[in-house]
Amino acid sequence: MYKSKLFKILKSFDENEWKDFRNFLIYKNHKNSKSLHLYDYIKRNSHDFNSKKFQIDEARTSIKLGLMTKKGIQNEMSKLTLIIEKYLVIQSVLEDQLEIELRIFQNYNDRNLYGLANNKAKLLKDKWNNSKELDLKRVNALLRMQHTLFFSENPYKKDKGNLVLETLFQSFNDFNSIYNELYTYAIDKYISIKLTDASAFEDQTLSNNYLIMEISTILDNINKLNNSNNSESFQYLYNKLKSNSEMSSELKSLIFGVCESYLVNLIAKGQGKNHADNTLDLYRLGLNTGIILFNNSLSSVKFQNILSIACLVEEFEWAENYVKNYINLIPNKEREENQVLAMVQIYFGKWKYEDAINLLNTSDLNNFLIKVQSRCYSLVIYFIIFDNLDFFESQISSFTQFFYYNKKRLSQRNFNGSLNLAKIFKTAVSFNKEFDLIDEISKYENIVFKNRLPSIFEQRKIYKENNNIDL
Repeated sequence: MYKSKLFKILKSFDENEWKDFRNFLIYKNHKNSKSLHLYDYIKRNSHDFNSKKFQIDEARTSIKLGLMTKKGIQNEMSKLTLIIEKYLVIQSVLEDQLEIELRIFQNYNDRNLYGLANNKAKLLKDKWNNSKELDLKRVNALLRMQHTLFFSENPYKKDKGNLVLETLFQSFNDFNSIYNELYTYAIDKYISIKLTDASAFEDQTLSNNYLIMEISTILDNINKLNNSNNSESFQYLYNKLKSNSEMSSELKSLIFGVCESYLVNLIAKGQGKNHADNTLDLYRLGLNTGIILFNNSLSSVKFQNILSIACLVEEFEWAENYVKNYINLIPNKEREENQVLAMVQIYFGKWKYEDAINLLNTSDLNNFLIKVQSRCYSLVIYFIIFDNLDFFESQISSFTQFFYYNKKRLSQRNFNGSLNLAKIFKTAVSFNKEFDLIDEISKYENIVFKNRLPSIFEQRKIYKENNNIDL
């Protein structure tokens, strides 16, 4: 017994820890358990760990242990070891004030108490940033905090936009530079006090360290992609993400975030179908590896964005399987409405207009963001299938009023993009014989369904011909 992992740990206990751990056992409902009896047996005889009492054949005959078998003793030792390890973790956290404060923030955020979480984050960032102490743990804590803010559903990132991503990137830069400083300081210190010879550090400097060189190259490419949309930097980061390179979850998430932002911006500008294919590949990678998930959950916005890209590139079979396999990762209260919008997207992608519009008209949608998207889909479908000009113009009017009424609840991009879509449709149905879609699209920087507009107008033409509509 005394050569076991359990005994190695217990030998490190001081008198207070022996007492404290026993209270921990009782607190964790082990008051009458065999684990407590075994612990008491060890504690009573702990004055001599080499005693014969710690031979299994001797210990198992103890009345206190209930005449256990040799296997039973070994199983209880394993259980007790696991409980002790948990105790040690809790104690180490409780003794680390920085870790305590960081975990309070994370708990607030995980419970969707975003106001409390953001107040705590600001307090900690101000406190740590104002400190002049060179502390790698604080940089790491700031990094963890930014990662939580950026990859959770905290509305902070929606308010701050790219600021959070820039701060996350800056945290990596801070971590890298401070690590460099501490490493160099340690080397200089050791050499200066003659503890070792300078030659001992040949080829060991940080500038020649493979890991640091890799991180520096990654950060350099992230910077280029953020500031200049460098396509070569994107390809480097995309390949790095697809490789099996060992990277921290934070670094993977950062790379994923900047690659996603780069591709989505290109799609929004209507710069080719290949970017949509790459984006779907990126999302597949994010789902398969879990990079895109936060606490094994998926936001409804991200869920719908992924589905929208899949429908854009007409990967309908994958889209249907995606909905089936991942809908349960959305918060339970949001699933039903997301299921409706998901099917609307798939119907719409397959040009099944009546199925889509019937589902929209028979569903009670309360989630504001889903309601906004459903309005856009309804307007597009009505544009394709309308056979009464007054009816469609009333739909445009209702659509426009909805967006103006809810302007304060929408991002500027969403507000303008939706209204620009309505303007194009209004111009198209005004009997202007010289209407040119490409020319009309070029008038606006941001348009909802921008990439799909040519196919939408083609579908309108086909529908009119098939149904003998003369409008």
